[in-house]
Amino acid sequence: MKTDLVKHEIEIPEIPKLWDYDSSVKKVKELLANGGREAFRKLTHYEKLLKGTNIYFIQEGKTGSIKIGESTKVENRLKQLQIGNPNTLYLIGTIKNVPLLIEKKIQNKFKKYHLRYEWYKSEIKDEIERMTGE
Repeated sequence: MKTDLVKHEIEIPEIPKLWDYDSSVKKVKELLANGGREAFRKLTHYEKLLKGTNIYFIQEGKTGSIKIGESTKVENRLKQLQIGNPNTLYLIGTIKNVPLLIEKKIQNKFKKYHLRYEWYKSEIKDEIERMTGE
């Protein structure tokens, strides 16, 4: 029994050129251009990196350490973090609707101020305010 294979055209989304600096984005473009099984296996991982999210900066008290994280619902995330923290947490800035991979770029920028997990020394607050315009 012979079956006819149907070729489906897949529309490839346009990826903004200003993201080209990142190697992950270049890999996504390469996978989309080449297609095949390899592309479909790896694409999910890279789609997550490119998916829009919000980067938040939350400070413990007025002078405490700062958490750099990501969430599509920042206010909900602030409430979740507050439950486990005896000190008042303040949202000091957000960068809205950016690819998830930007979170790691920002965390790397402040690597020398890293304390533990996603928490950083308060010295980065001025730079965060410049970045977020808040």
